[in-house]
Amino acid sequence: MSIFRFPSNSPLADLPRSYIPDANILLSAFFIRSLSLYALLRLPDHGFSPIITSEIKDEALAQIRKVQTKHGLTCNLEHLFEYNLEIYNIRVKDCPLSQPLDYINKNDQHVARAALHLGSWILTNDTDLILETQKANIQSRLPWDLIEHQLALGRQMTMEDVFVTRPIKQTSGTIYIRFIPHWSGTGTYIATLTEIEGLGKLWLDGTHSRCVMSLENGHEISIKIPITHFSTHIIGFGYSHDASVNKTKLTLGGNNGPIQDFCTKRISGFICDNVGKQSVGHSLKNNEHINGSIKSFVMGPTSLSKSKMKALFGIPNASPNPFDTDTLSDAILNLGMELQHSGISVEEYVSKAKLHAAIRGSVIY
Repeated sequence: MSIFRFPSNSPLADLPRSYIPDANILLSAFFIRSLSLYALLRLPDHGFSPIITSEIKDEALAQIRKVQTKHGLTCNLEHLFEYNLEIYNIRVKDCPLSQPLDYINKNDQHVARAALHLGSWILTNDTDLILETQKANIQSRLPWDLIEHQLALGRQMTMEDVFVTRPIKQTSGTIYIRFIPHWSGTGTYIATLTEIEGLGKLWLDGTHSRCVMSLENGHEISIKIPITHFSTHIIGFGYSHDASVNKTKLTLGGNNGPIQDFCTKRISGFICDNVGKQSVGHSLKNNEHINGSIKSFVMGPTSLSKSKMKALFGIPNASPNPFDTDTLSDAILNLGMELQHSGISVEEYVSKAKLHAAIRGSVIY
């Protein structure tokens, strides 16, 4: 297995010079120190300036206040948010109300309306919003598109670019892999994409041109997907447990150019328990190696549905966001408690976070 990247045109080419980070980008950047923070730090290097509206600011502050009130935090996280806006030179402007925009969901109307009013593009982790703005002729991009832009300019890809993971849950989880095989056709080979102790093995069956998720409990789910050398393939797997009927829904999907296949299945009970060791590109026994390159590997606690997979397959460079709502709320709470008990100032924390983002290898995913 190797990390490999073909040259490509930049996904940030021909965009307006200003962009609008939505509320979740801001919260993810300021409280999780994710790729969103790296985007805020580095986009100005490429000529892009951030701007938000008072509605976006109020949306983010409302989420912060909700966590503060629920847990009785006494430190001023609103000041931390405001100070971050200042440090990253994020201007705040008002946007007049207008008629609802076609194609855009009601929760993101204010973001799309701001992009039109200010002549800007949108930075978001929301793939549904990406698809909606495409229909509405509004430009929007993912933080990963900055990495693609830098790669087009000659930047070397790092392990932090490829692997974006959070722990999966007993009740739900997602695995999403984009890879380039260095072989094609059929053959008597087996290649493991990933194997997770306590869950199962996601592998390629060359003999029958299929991808299989074999669970440790003995169940499996498979799809037909042809293997084409030096072509980008995408495999997604998601599961979600319904406690009311004690069944787990499995979804497996694959994409190779215009060819897609999906399969869903429901089985009794849980499928994930006591997650342990994990391998990528080979089995836990260190065999069944994949002859190819991993472009991106995402794992997280939210479930990936068939409709979500189809949407992701249609967006260049898109991957599911591994951070769910609980993760973001927990991050706000944990940082609040850290500041409250350590006595560190907001200014000192923000300075350290900015330094870590600049180093890049210290960014937390």
